[in-house]
Amino acid sequence: MAARRRRVRRTTNRKSADDQLAAIPACHADLVYAAARLGEPFDASSVAAAMASSDPARRVDVGALERQTEKLINHLTEAGERLLAEARRLGHPAAGAGKSMDRFAEAGIISRGQRDRLVQVIDVRNLLQHDYLRLSPDRLVAAVEILRAETHAIVRVLADLAIELDCIQSRPSRRGAAGLSPER
Repeated sequence: MAARRRRVRRTTNRKSADDQLAAIPACHADLVYAAARLGEPFDASSVAAAMASSDPARRVDVGALERQTEKLINHLTEAGERLLAEARRLGHPAAGAGKSMDRFAEAGIISRGQRDRLVQVIDVRNLLQHDYLRLSPDRLVAAVEILRAETHAIVRVLADLAIELDCIQSRPSRRGAAGLSPER
């Protein structure tokens, strides 16, 4: 008789993390599409020209790029935060206080170099949300390029963490076996 597989009950944090991870590929594709709408080469001068254009369609293209930049970093941050919260709930002594990207680097989700680059993207997101007039085309283009280059690698690590958490959760008596040490 085949062994019955134990059903894994997911917490609210985990369900939300799964939803965030599921949204990232489409959001990344939208970001790439929005950048392409601004023309080739995609650079600060093409973004600046579109920002200053008298054509509302060009300005809307910039707005779409800005929104996709904001959404993508929000999805990445939320998914990572929720997975770290789930890891802590399961007994992993995951990184504690501090900014999101610092905790992600401490937990091994991203490298220190990725952390530094993603902090630049978060700064752009914060400008988009709170101080729009200070946003320069150079910073927006840099943020888009970072997201285009880093998203797939970060999603792979987050997905691996999600799988690892499923393994731990389905075998609570063997928490340390999946690579996450229980808190002592």
